[in-house]
Amino acid sequence: MFKKSKLLALLLSLVFLAGLSFNGAAINYDLVGGSFYTTLQLTDLNNAIENYNESIKDIEQEGDITVTKMDKMNSAFGFYGGTGLNMGRNLTLGATFESFSAGTGTEISGKDEHGEVNLDLGIDLAVNGLVTTLNSDINEYIGLSGGAGYYYGTVSMSASISATGDYANYIQDQSFSDSASVSGFGFKAGGTLNYPLSRRASLYSAVHYRMLTLKTEAQNSLTNDAALNANGVEMRVGITYRF
Repeated sequence: MFKKSKLLALLLSLVFLAGLSFNGAAINYDLVGGSFYTTLQLTDLNNAIENYNESIKDIEQEGDITVTKMDKMNSAFGFYGGTGLNMGRNLTLGATFESFSAGTGTEISGKDEHGEVNLDLGIDLAVNGLVTTLNSDINEYIGLSGGAGYYYGTVSMSASISATGDYANYIQDQSFSDSASVSGFGFKAGGTLNYPLSRRASLYSAVHYRMLTLKTEAQNSLTNDAALNANGVEMRVGITYRF
């Protein structure tokens, strides 16, 4: 996976070198960075979470057991940063690194006169992306943009169990974890809005729809070798500085 991301970073660098050969010293460089919010479909994973939440009532009927619901992983926050070059004719070629993560969890606790048993379970998704974009300015404020990139990361599950009282005699405190590497190529398209703050700096915002399927690298017990549907809407805000 490291080799793949390193290769794509090299390809992005070559894109900028190619732009230099076309336009020479007339190129204006931009630096851009900020944060974003994105929705996530994750259809199979969220269906499993919904099924678990529906089964909680049956679990609690087994005795003095308390279970917390798991939140669906249908959104995430992230950050991005990158650079761009003005290619003339209101076109800007950009390259950014972006990262987002989402997580959920549940707690199961059972107790009686003999003691207490607690189980904590968490699921996390962390994704990084190397993305190239092409932006076309309609006017000073509004533009259109689209791009493609390589995304990679991990989906992981961790659990810990602890016991008190008589239960501690045969239930030892333990922790477990499992993870799977995920990766895939994605595409996005949308619109941008720039508001000048000074001669060089602008407030930047954008809304994109992202199409992305993350495939697992190998068979694992967490995703059952199923692909994750990470399609969603991105809403980002940041600062652009032009040199």
